[in-house]
Amino acid sequence: MRRLILKNKLLNYLQTNPGWHKKVHLFVVAEQMGYSPETCGRRLRELADEGKIKAGYYSGQYAKNLTKYTADEIPVETIKKTVYESQKVGDQWIAVAVEKEIQI
Repeated sequence: MRRLILKNKLLNYLQTNPGWHKKVHLFVVAEQMGYSPETCGRRLRELADEGKIKAGYYSGQYAKNLTKYTADEIPVETIKKTVYESQKVGDQWIAVAVEKEIQI
């Protein structure tokens, strides 16, 4: 039987419990498994950097930019926006309107 490391345990927990989970809640889950909150935080960042989970941010009562995590697929919304870019024509620079899709 393969020994599960914390990264795999956290990924499995997020996949079996859909939705967003606050980092502090995942600290409690990791502590119940015998790991420290510091180790849990590092492993969550590694999973997010690898693209296996998604990280989001929210404002709490006493702090801002708190982290939450999910393993669910998040739909990406895009909008069309007209932006102006500079282009050199001869010796002069001109502004050109370009329509781009921007992820929000």
